[in-house]
Amino acid sequence: MRTRRLDNLYDVVKEFNELWNEVPKNVNSTELRASLDVSVHVLGGYLIALALMGRQEYVREILNVYSDLLGMSKPINVATRLTIKYLGMDVEVPSNKEVFEVIKDDVIPDLRPAMAEILGIPISDVQKECERYKFIDSKACVAAYNAVKGDKEAEEYVKQKITIGLSNSGIPSELLGRTSVRQLIEVIGLTSSFSHFILTLRALILGDKDLALLHAEVAHLITQALYDTAYDRALKWYFDELTDALKSNDDNSIKRAIAKLYYCHLWFGYPVITLSIRLPRRL
Repeated sequence: MRTRRLDNLYDVVKEFNELWNEVPKNVNSTELRASLDVSVHVLGGYLIALALMGRQEYVREILNVYSDLLGMSKPINVATRLTIKYLGMDVEVPSNKEVFEVIKDDVIPDLRPAMAEILGIPISDVQKECERYKFIDSKACVAAYNAVKGDKEAEEYVKQKITIGLSNSGIPSELLGRTSVRQLIEVIGLTSSFSHFILTLRALILGDKDLALLHAEVAHLITQALYDTAYDRALKWYFDELTDALKSNDDNSIKRAIAKLYYCHLWFGYPVITLSIRLPRRL
């Protein structure tokens, strides 16, 4: 995480290789669950280090053998595959359904059907889905879904609700002036830095750096509000670094910041901290 250059990672990869080679020795019947958890984390970290060095053949070989192991953790599997894809590896990206399964618990309940629509997940009965939870505003929930579908009246209603929400959240209202309602729902609908990271990667892979910047900016603002522990400070620094890299359109700096955010979330902060204190839980 201290590295300044992407082509100076030989020692990092060597250390991950040595660590990975030790993992099978530690898997035993009495500590199987803990051993497998460590194995998945090491495997993900090793793949990221190899991807940063452009070792396509090694990444492909490891995934061919250990894809089932990586798949034992949905969050690590999705985050790792998205990250190495963005870093230039020729790998299959997770499906939108897999992405939604990982982030859905971090989506404000009012916005879950709308977020599903954004990710292309079909909702058969949005009214019924919005009434599943008694504590949410079903009218706002349905309106958000319809706004994502392109309903102009619903867009105005949701924009008004979001304006009120942003005024109480610490997120600059100027975001309204440079984003669509669809983008706003995606960005302000998340309550964890990890889910912002996941959708930042998705936006980058789709070539939407503007949306990636929105995620990075909002995640930076939220983590800045926490700033209580070394982990909080690291998240703030790395989202700040990613924001600057995206603004300067420096691909190498973007990749370095993405790698740091991966390791910060999945090595030092897992389970992922929930960052809901500055965002409205309801629209």
